[in-house]
Amino acid sequence: MATTWKTKTGELKQHVWEEWEQLNSFKGVLAQPQNFKPEVRQFGDLRCKATWVKALARFTAVNVYKSCLDAYSLILHDFNFKPERWDYEFRELILNEFLAMPDALD
Repeated sequence: MATTWKTKTGELKQHVWEEWEQLNSFKGVLAQPQNFKPEVRQFGDLRCKATWVKALARFTAVNVYKSCLDAYSLILHDFNFKPERWDYEFRELILNEFLAMPDALD
């Protein structure tokens, strides 16, 4: 049974791009657009929406991990998903990706 997401594919891809670009700026490198699709491709077929959702969850979780100041900001901002937020439907996937990181809870 396939999961259906309400977010349109074009909008989803734009958010994945933004998260990927932000992640690369954390690494201190200039984001090279030619590396974007190969990095997303590691999550599956680029023609499948599920691939883009997986990439979004991973890139977002890593960005949260890299920018985490304290538990307070995680709860108050990063993981305070409200129905009006665009990423609300992906909240479980993002949180699961974050929790899968070895020292994320530390």
